[in-house]
Amino acid sequence: MINKYSAKIVSRHGAHLVVKDDQGIRHTCISSKKFSHIVCGDRVECSKIDQDRDQILNILPRKNELVRQTEYAKKSVAANIDTIIIVCAVEPEPSLELIDHYIVAAEQLPSDVVITLNKIDLENHLSIIESLQSKYTNLPYPIVTTSKLSSIHNLDALINLLKNKTCIFVGQSGVGKSTLINALVPNINIDTQEISDLSRQGRHTTSSTTLYDLPLGGELIDSPGVREFVMPKLDAKSISKGFVEIEKFRNECKFHNCIHIQEPKCAVLEAVKENRINKQRYESYLKMMDNIKEENYQ
Repeated sequence: MINKYSAKIVSRHGAHLVVKDDQGIRHTCISSKKFSHIVCGDRVECSKIDQDRDQILNILPRKNELVRQTEYAKKSVAANIDTIIIVCAVEPEPSLELIDHYIVAAEQLPSDVVITLNKIDLENHLSIIESLQSKYTNLPYPIVTTSKLSSIHNLDALINLLKNKTCIFVGQSGVGKSTLINALVPNINIDTQEISDLSRQGRHTTSSTTLYDLPLGGELIDSPGVREFVMPKLDAKSISKGFVEIEKFRNECKFHNCIHIQEPKCAVLEAVKENRINKQRYESYLKMMDNIKEENYQ
């Protein structure tokens, strides 16, 4: 009799995978070529082969998948994401335009978004906090501040937002993503060693996408390849979907195919004039739409 069980992908190294069953126990699995598209976070069905090895039988339907743009194609890097944590810092100074790109990507999944401002122990942090709050306070994206000097500063607030969720970190280099991940997963080195032993891949495991359990509930997917995530190419409809405040007024526009740039009786343009839509956010929208035009002319 085949001993079947359901599990989640913890890490993958070619045909060798580490999975976590519904009781939280990790197992070593092998997969065939037909499952070459499997990624961290996927839900799967497994069965026993022998005492030391299991096999993947099936991939269960995905809630969503996070895709990044490579030089030549789109690549799936993680699946079944509940929350994307956008990490920025007082230094290097945040790019609000880049944050908007991350938010648009998150809305495509869709997933929740948490904006985390790190390194608030540095000078001039108040002006940056004010800048973030002025742009995002009226949007469904909570802002959490953290500090490297005091790893517990507001960490509880972040933990509460991630509790019982599967999350992944994105953000530009140098903002302190690794420091935050180590603070959220105190036993990360022990977990990494256990996963390495199970996968039989040695230290190479530390550079691959890996799912870790959060101590108070929830999971964190650490993917070095997606931390500086590049958003896939999107069409106008998808970009508009990524700006929730624009979508809110879309049905009030005169024309159903309005792209909210210069069309007559556009409810979005009226909302921008009346400060019901943040002007900086609308400028980010226009830049993304301009990029589509430039690509079409190339």
